[in-house]
Amino acid sequence: MSKYKLNINLFLVFLSLIMIVKPVFATHVPLELYGGLEYRVQKSDSISLFCHKDGAKVLGFDRIPVLPNGSITIPYWGETPIRGLTVSEFNFSINTLKPEPIKDKIDKCDTVIFHPEIKIPVIGHVRNPGYYPVQDSTVYDMIGAAGGFSFLGDQSEVKVIRQRKDGTRQDFIVDFRNDVYHAYAKGSGVGQEKYIVHEGDIIYVRRSNYRTVLKGLGFIMQAATLGLVSGFTAAALN
Repeated sequence: MSKYKLNINLFLVFLSLIMIVKPVFATHVPLELYGGLEYRVQKSDSISLFCHKDGAKVLGFDRIPVLPNGSITIPYWGETPIRGLTVSEFNFSINTLKPEPIKDKIDKCDTVIFHPEIKIPVIGHVRNPGYYPVQDSTVYDMIGAAGGFSFLGDQSEVKVIRQRKDGTRQDFIVDFRNDVYHAYAKGSGVGQEKYIVHEGDIIYVRRSNYRTVLKGLGFIMQAATLGLVSGFTAAALN
């Protein structure tokens, strides 16, 4: 094999390593960025809309259901997309696109969302991050509803962030590997509060450094194997 062709093969192996390993060591979004997490409208919700002129309510529509296609039908506005939007995003949309017949009769419109059930966010390294209903659920139920841990999810340190109505916050850490029996053992006295989820909680699964390294090593082995195969193929062709 010539030196020129050997360099090409080495370059291909190096390129393969970069393409495969880069996603594993990609920058992870820290939990702090979820601090202002705002509820996003679901298709099971309903919406009340109130419009004001000079501080007085002049127009109101109560309990309009979100349609299965993710939109909502409002008089004057017609069918308007809403599913997946936050209240502030939806308010911005309808206040920016005021219908011509009432454009000069209203100053601002505000939205109130009605939920058929309480939902809390399960975020981080789970298979399906999102909002899930709370019905006498434990942390284990909520992780299961989100599809379980992703490969990189850290099962030893699941954070439950409890946002209380008085504005205070308390964090709990749940170790799924060792704590599961305590979660369902009534009267065990072992940190019951942290296992039962409440309205306003946020469940966050961080990335496991150990699993990240394992996945990286696995990708490196794949890339090395690919490189060897490429080298042997090139040698055979010569």
